[in-house]
Amino acid sequence: MLPLAISTVVMGVIIVAGTLALAVAVSVVARRRLPREPIEASQDAVSVMFSAVGVLYTVLLAFLVVLVWEQFNGAQERTEQEATRISNLMRDSAAFPPQVRDDLQCRLITYTRSVINEEWETMAKGKSSPVTAAKYEQIWNGFYGYRPQTDHEQTFYGESISKLNELGQERRLRLISSAASIPSVMWILLVVGAVVTIAYLYLFAIPAPLLQHVMIGSVAGLLGFILFMILALDHPFSGDVKVKASAYQSVVTSFDEGGYRRGEQRC
Repeated sequence: MLPLAISTVVMGVIIVAGTLALAVAVSVVARRRLPREPIEASQDAVSVMFSAVGVLYTVLLAFLVVLVWEQFNGAQERTEQEATRISNLMRDSAAFPPQVRDDLQCRLITYTRSVINEEWETMAKGKSSPVTAAKYEQIWNGFYGYRPQTDHEQTFYGESISKLNELGQERRLRLISSAASIPSVMWILLVVGAVVTIAYLYLFAIPAPLLQHVMIGSVAGLLGFILFMILALDHPFSGDVKVKASAYQSVVTSFDEGGYRRGEQRC
């Protein structure tokens, strides 16, 4: 399931308000149509079954909330780690001759800008950017074409290759995170479980109609909000609740302010 192409706030209002309104509307109809005597005579069985269904559904909800939260945090950590690798490579390149240093730093910063301006948009659809992938390959080509001359350069070159491999790993994990989502069968279980849980509330013989409507509406609204939260966090690179590219932007800002660059070359 992919998020709707609308604001996350609007989507949340639609899901929560729609779930609440529908549940209350069904409650009004159910009180008029369902026979009261059999319901009142079955309250003990209804209570037992509702408790069992509630526990099972609560466990499912808790599992998925933890799952999507860890997935969201993992995506955030991968972006920060990748940006850190870029920063380290920028700094290590200062040990190389000026021409090589400037070329490698430009390749790194060009890739970083492409991640921000191009790949962040494609990741919202669970895809990588061919342009950014080409910029990434150019970084490797820059290191392939350099031959360190001194022991000092060889030491930093070896460290840089290790960090570049780590950068590739973090990039791959970031792209995998953008495409990962909860399977459709789990969404079916979530929706069906919510419907069954709310349906049991119609079987409680509460004398005051308003009180029953309020109880059903509050449960339905809460379940709708939890489902919306799972949906919003399930896609960490899309919507309003998403992982930001601030870690990469920090690297670009540091480069533009001269934190890594030596000389006047601009990329």
